[in-house]
Amino acid sequence: MRPVCLAKMSMGIEKAKEKVIWTILVDLAQYGFETIKELKSNEITKDIPVILCTGYNQKISDETASEIGINAFARKPSAKADLAGTVRKVLDEAKS
Repeated sequence: MRPVCLAKMSMGIEKAKEKVIWTILVDLAQYGFETIKELKSNEITKDIPVILCTGYNQKISDETASEIGINAFARKPSAKADLAGTVRKVLDEAKS
């Protein structure tokens, strides 16, 4: 499995039609909450877990995160092991 980096939301939807996508990492600074809302409202991507990557210290409540469709957070900068652990946790939760 290799990560796929997509610059535009439309590319992500098209890629999701072609491949199995297990999780999506969204950079808050680059794409914002609207991208997550769009992912969660799309029939193809609505059930794919979302990890929000952010370097902002802004606090987002668990309730707000759940409403938007965020499954987990990854702080930037982040060690590879920490990010891998977050992805693993989200994937394990999605299986159950």
